[in-house]
Amino acid sequence: MHYPQREMRDSRKKWLFPLLLCAMVLIASEGIAQFFYLASHGARYQPGDLYRHAGQQQVDEAPDFVFAEIAQRRILHPYLGYAMDRRETMGGSGKLHPLQKRGEGKFIVAVTGGSVANQVRSVLGQALRRAFEERGLQLEPVVIGLSVDGFKQPQQLASVNYFLAIGAEFDAVVNVDGFNDIVLPIVDNYANRIYPFYPRSWSSFANRRPSQTTILGAGEIAFLRQRQKQRVSDAGASLFGHSAIHGLYAALNMRRDGARIGEIQQLLLAEKVDLTFEAQGPFEEHEDTAEVYAAAARLWSNSSILMKHVLEGAGTAYFHVLQPNQYVAGSKQLSESEKEIAFDMDHPYAQTATRGYPYLFDASNDLVEAGVQFFDATPVFRDIAEDVYQDKCCHMNKFGKRLFARSIADWVADSMSAPSE
Repeated sequence: MHYPQREMRDSRKKWLFPLLLCAMVLIASEGIAQFFYLASHGARYQPGDLYRHAGQQQVDEAPDFVFAEIAQRRILHPYLGYAMDRRETMGGSGKLHPLQKRGEGKFIVAVTGGSVANQVRSVLGQALRRAFEERGLQLEPVVIGLSVDGFKQPQQLASVNYFLAIGAEFDAVVNVDGFNDIVLPIVDNYANRIYPFYPRSWSSFANRRPSQTTILGAGEIAFLRQRQKQRVSDAGASLFGHSAIHGLYAALNMRRDGARIGEIQQLLLAEKVDLTFEAQGPFEEHEDTAEVYAAAARLWSNSSILMKHVLEGAGTAYFHVLQPNQYVAGSKQLSESEKEIAFDMDHPYAQTATRGYPYLFDASNDLVEAGVQFFDATPVFRDIAEDVYQDKCCHMNKFGKRLFARSIADWVADSMSAPSE
């Protein structure tokens, strides 16, 4: 006699065991992957943490090198040296057009500086809004980005003058700088026999016929960075992308691509080219680089004092912030993960920042004497145990940049709410 229902039950049983077995294997594999990910990176896997855990910097905030105008969408600018290839912001960062006009209830604040200033700019509006509310200030912050990755003085000074001259109106300017101003003149320019106070890697902009090595290297780096960005995008867009199995695989490949990017950068930096005066500027070799450090610090303080005078004439408040950095002695107790991904004393930036920041501290005395509202933010993370830095240069993770922006916003709001003398 034929029993179709029994056959169906037997058939389901036949397939149920393999499915359960597969599910158990997948669950076990995911558990093992989570364990190894936690052991490797000190945290459970989340797609949004791939950049940080893979030891990579966010692609849109990555520093430009000698191939900047090719690989990083930087363009020549007739007054600022270079700018971003963004018509809607006139070469600046952020989303707002810089030629804003003052209005009732608005607080237009322009942020200038380099990539760390860009990080601050991205969250400063929210921090200012909270600070104003806490102090009863009925103001809506409008944050304008004059900052561009790699900017160093006198580019901040030039950007403020330029945008004021063509009609921009600011209630305040926040200048977040220091690291680029003391490190890049040495590492990017002087070490490559370029005048230290030209824009970083100036020869790449002045050289109208880049070498085949530069073109190929820039192309490969652009491809690798796009691939890193795609890996993160894919991780957040699918169910499998949220698996630690995928996270281990993606982080491994991103580390490999990052290592390759570093190799290409070093090759391009070491490439020997014949420099014209246009590309090299009035370069002079010094017996002791201490002279270059001292000159860079003087340029930094002189430019800031000039910014104060220019902005006073425009009725604009000026706030100068010396950015924190992990290589400033005693500025933060680094976590174990920060020591791995954000600290390397053999890194050229580390050596230069360690030697250079004391020159900035000395030069900051001139700022205070000149009446500049100056905030030395180097100790701002001194009592913070959580991870703050995300790379071996100077950049902060999401928590770090929000904490930094909050300290700036409180300082600005306190200054505005303080009774005038």
